[in-house]
Amino acid sequence: MEAAQLLIVGCGSLARETLLPLTITLMEDRTSPVNVVLASRDLRQAEWLVTLARSRVKTNSSLVTFTAASIDWDDENRIADLLNRIEPKVIFHTASYQSAWSLGAPNLWSKLVKQGGYAVTTALQAALLSKLIRSMAQLRSNAILINACYPDIVNSLFMSTEIKIFSGVGNINIVFEVLRQSHQDEDSIRVLAGHWDVNQLMLPCESRSEPPLAWINGQPINQDELIRLPTIMSDSSLNSLSAYSSAKLIASFFRSPRPVVFHLPGPNGMIGGYPVLVDGDVARIDLPPDMDSSKAIAWNMDRAYRDGGCSTEDGYYRFSEATAEVVGKVSRDLAGGFETSDLDEAVKEFLSLRSFLSNKHCDS
Repeated sequence: MEAAQLLIVGCGSLARETLLPLTITLMEDRTSPVNVVLASRDLRQAEWLVTLARSRVKTNSSLVTFTAASIDWDDENRIADLLNRIEPKVIFHTASYQSAWSLGAPNLWSKLVKQGGYAVTTALQAALLSKLIRSMAQLRSNAILINACYPDIVNSLFMSTEIKIFSGVGNINIVFEVLRQSHQDEDSIRVLAGHWDVNQLMLPCESRSEPPLAWINGQPINQDELIRLPTIMSDSSLNSLSAYSSAKLIASFFRSPRPVVFHLPGPNGMIGGYPVLVDGDVARIDLPPDMDSSKAIAWNMDRAYRDGGCSTEDGYYRFSEATAEVVGKVSRDLAGGFETSDLDEAVKEFLSLRSFLSNKHCDS
């Protein structure tokens, strides 16, 4: 039997943390083969992750296999060639121009993102995904696309494209995982949370301004309990917190469909994070009885606004007023946002701005 193909794009900490539980999950859940292709700008890094993954697989097993590939982000035809050669069933995209874990440096760029909100990095998070989507469209690919790069907002930039993004991973699932550990019946928990809420959990309880929304067995969980959820670390170890759930989501596309509820950011290009019933390649929002979709969307829009981002319904990406004011102090042009169709030009300008500000030291 020919192996189904899973393409993991990017080989940073998120891909690494997800790969190991994914390998075990695929081994446990499947009887037909899956080939996992790890693609990176740095082929040596991809080859190293292949070595790590193979250490979890029996030597004589053909159930899950691994190969490494290089990806050239400067040539979309070569990206298309890679996709055409692999013909992936699922693509897990983890590559961007901006790592969250590099924003602790004592420079003006880190300060700008800290003051303006993570949405300042939206164009840099979306840049490589845009190249991938164009290459997929060139081939009329029907691969299931999962974006791990700031999906709460980035996925919404591509709602009008031919290639649709299934969902993201992380963020809301991090909130869900922290909450799950204090409740035994995880299947009955439903959460609404955005990227902003993850940042709130990094603060001491007394410094948090507002908790996420959560229910158990359809009943709202007390806000006092939610505001006192354990503090999480603000480093790359955070990727491991939701890695198992991400692995379960990816693996679900390689087995017989059965409905499972996940907590996912950016499902079907929506802004924010929602409980989602995944049934095969279909994602449906699964809200508690007292929360309808319009309320949930409005709530998540507010969360995105707090994170510095604003609506993209008219094909134009805007910052919140507060973030636009912060960005405007270093670039009046970029403070106004950008047409989603002009993303490539916005990326060039943000890369230039980051390069300039990163060379300016400041106290953290």
